[in-house]
Amino acid sequence: MYSLSLLSFLLLFGASAGEGILNGLYFTMREQLHAFTGLTHAYWAKYIHTNFRDTKILELGPGTHPFPDASHDIDKVPYKVDESVLNGNKKEHVIMDFGTKKFPYPDNMFSFGYSANSFEELDNPVHAFEELTRVARTGFIMTTSPIIETTDIFGHATKFIGFPHHRYLFWTDVDTNILYALPKWSFLANVDTPGIFSEEEQGMWIQLLSRRPAYWNNYYHFNHDDPQKKPNLKVLSGTFIYDHNKPDFLDRDNVFMDAIRNGTNDAGGAAQLFEAHLRQFAHEVEEIKKKQAEQAKAQESQPVEIEIPTLIDTTETVDDKKE
Repeated sequence: MYSLSLLSFLLLFGASAGEGILNGLYFTMREQLHAFTGLTHAYWAKYIHTNFRDTKILELGPGTHPFPDASHDIDKVPYKVDESVLNGNKKEHVIMDFGTKKFPYPDNMFSFGYSANSFEELDNPVHAFEELTRVARTGFIMTTSPIIETTDIFGHATKFIGFPHHRYLFWTDVDTNILYALPKWSFLANVDTPGIFSEEEQGMWIQLLSRRPAYWNNYYHFNHDDPQKKPNLKVLSGTFIYDHNKPDFLDRDNVFMDAIRNGTNDAGGAAQLFEAHLRQFAHEVEEIKKKQAEQAKAQESQPVEIEIPTLIDTTETVDDKKE
């Protein structure tokens, strides 16, 4: 039995769209990001329905692209979409600031916790992380990657690098399963600030982002029952050095800049790993569609036996007629 997310993906994107999404083949940035979110939703929906009998799922910050398979969600505002797109699956929508307030659920109530592109907007992601990992046994947190947050991907269309309303950079150490968070100071966001990365580095990141949309995000999977995936969040602090006498606005040698550079590199590790999972999933989806097509074709090719009513009783003999 397919989940809502997987069914939606199959219907909207078809058999071979998974590879197209991962290879950046959609026409606009908005279409690309929406398609990638749909692929991510479908991947985790399959994971959840494969691994859990009790599918109580909590989503934080559903926004305009809610996770269709979630049974509960928390957001600061009412739904930003027509509730009809949820197919009646949402059972409880709580409006509250999940970055500051205790979640209204007991420990381990949910088999899975899900958050896509919400943690980077919080003033206090530590609280949300602790609460999510308290009420959910396992879960997934997706945030924009440090590559995006330190790259002029929009080509000076705005005054800012990355997303100016985001407050933290996140990256995952895939070896230790630690999620790192670094406050995103306002000076990082201005395109007039020289030297976060060189022009050559900027060009390299922009090419990567245009070809590999998985690198737009960072990915973190926690599981209380897996010793290798115990939830762990570490918030780093950096120093800010401003000196008008230096050609660069930022001191490249301080802890802060090292953290940004390390975060950008480590985010690539998380993106590579999750992208590999998505490619395998896309292949599985394509196989499902092929089997469905073969079954439909087989049903069409089967001969249909039609009963034709007998208009004349052919069993009647000549002798019978004479009598």
